Amino acid sequence: MKAKKGELWNLTNQEVVKQWFNGETVWSVEMGGLGPNYELAIQTAIFALLRKLLKTKPPYKKLLKGDYYDKLFFKTKGVGDGHSGATAGAAKTVAYQFYRYGYKHMMNKSPQDRRIQVMLPKQEPK
Repeated sequence: MKAKKGELWNLTNQEVVKQWFNGETVWSVEMGGLGPNYELAIQTAIFALLRKLLKTKPPYKKLLKGDYYDKLFFKTKGVGDGHSGATAGAAKTVAYQFYRYGYKHMMNKSPQDRRIQVMLPKQEPK
């Protein structure tokens, strides 16, 4: 049976963040194109940043001015270290779009060939 448009990602921002951090598979938009490690770093940063945006609720315009969003990105727990300008920019773009317009809306608007299923990898015990 073929899924109807939006059925697979009929979630609010809060629901998709919860699913991601519970280690469940979620749909997202491929941004890397440079291999699975880069893509995972971008996707991990997207959902960590979206969680931070939902918690702090900054005005949309504030995210577009100055270096506020850059500082928020690198201070966000779970974003990870070592992001280049390109990977940080990709993650910030998707997180902003989800935050501003909603996860379901943006997934419906995303190109079909860029939709991917992703999940937060389980951490190995140290």
